[in-house]
Amino acid sequence: MKKKNVFISGIILVVEEDKKYLSSCISSLHQSALCANIEIKFIIVLNGTSEANINLDPNLKVRFIKNRDNQGFAKGINIGSRYVESDWFFIINPDTIAKKNLLKNLIEYTSIKNVAIIAPKILTDEDKLEYTILPEVNLKNIFLEQTYVYKLFPSHFEHSFSNRKLYMRVKNISAVSGVCMLIRMRPFHDVKGFDENFFLYFEDLDLCKRFQSLGLKIKYTPSAEAIHYEHQSFHGEKNGKIYIRSMKYYLRKYYSTAYVYICFIILFWGFSIRLVVYSVLILMSRTHWFHKKAKIRYLAEAISHLFLS
Repeated sequence: MKKKNVFISGIILVVEEDKKYLSSCISSLHQSALCANIEIKFIIVLNGTSEANINLDPNLKVRFIKNRDNQGFAKGINIGSRYVESDWFFIINPDTIAKKNLLKNLIEYTSIKNVAIIAPKILTDEDKLEYTILPEVNLKNIFLEQTYVYKLFPSHFEHSFSNRKLYMRVKNISAVSGVCMLIRMRPFHDVKGFDENFFLYFEDLDLCKRFQSLGLKIKYTPSAEAIHYEHQSFHGEKNGKIYIRSMKYYLRKYYSTAYVYICFIILFWGFSIRLVVYSVLILMSRTHWFHKKAKIRYLAEAISHLFLS
């Protein structure tokens, strides 16, 4: 068998709610590394939690980094990146399971010089496609998403949150979700990592945007796969307050005040209509009421924080 080389570091950010998924995540990555015939060193960033109740294979190379409190995704990954010793490093949500082909099919593209990120296809735990290719957050896309036009006519708009055909082949994309990605260390260091003004959400879109401003590429390959048990920390739904705070920061970072205000108005009407619809549905049907209730909570939080500074 070919001798293994230390090729990548794997950074996994963990909060208290994620501990129960960590062992399965790391075990799957270890198996994927064996399949790829590479060695992986794990960097576990404990964001406001401890090593208690974390049981891992003692033969694995694991380094724990402890943050006293939860400093958010962006800052947590940046702290972990200080301990990366390889040219590439891997980030993955702890509620994600790597398929055996994941690392082998990702590292296939590491020899392309202008590629900064390589991202896999993500599936849900029900084996459905998770839409992880991120559209730019702009007036057009906000309107399409809030009116659901992109779902009604997916082939016409080619929106990455509804058109499955966009996920069928290897391609360069504008941005990808940070749930699972392989990142080249040098450009990550050059742009000073993730913008730590993002606590959670949109930091992945922002990083991709800054990479592209340097002429670097974001590569997507469907031959590499992982399974994501989405938003387990928030019971299957986003945290509305944090989501809106990050979206507002992103919009203000790249667009004018007037442009941002128009976006807020469209978001307000879109969120409000959906809040009414989900409220009616929960009254009419008891089925899946828990998930509808989570969506209502998210929408209510989002609306209440939309126009706050």
